[in-house]
Amino acid sequence: MERTKQFTLIELFLTIGIIAMVGGLLVIRAQPMIARYQKSHALSKLSRELDFSQHLSEAAHAEIIFEIEETNKGLKCIRKTDEPLHLKGTIGKDISIPHLHLLGRKKVRVTYFPTGIVYLDEAPKDQEKTIIEHLLGREKK
Repeated sequence: MERTKQFTLIELFLTIGIIAMVGGLLVIRAQPMIARYQKSHALSKLSRELDFSQHLSEAAHAEIIFEIEETNKGLKCIRKTDEPLHLKGTIGKDISIPHLHLLGRKKVRVTYFPTGIVYLDEAPKDQEKTIIEHLLGREKK
């Protein structure tokens, strides 16, 4: 009678323990990468929303106001206009952008004019900075 080799209970527990330790180390090492990814994704979303507001202003020939307010979870943005634009989901809708915070202020208002002029409620002294760099305090690379 031939016996097939089977795992013993101790071997099985050792294997599971080693896999758990390696997984724990990977999670600990991956935390900074995850935080960088989340911040990068949030910056990209804010940039897209600001660009969309500018394009919407130019295409609709309307003044678009993009308000950014800091909350506990990140930024809450809302796009407003005085014009009778009927664009479902774009005007008056709250846009949540987690993992970002404004530096030195709680609320910012960016106004886009149909002529392409952009006015920030606090005009930046350094015109070389972009709106995002001015709002979030990042230095230009």
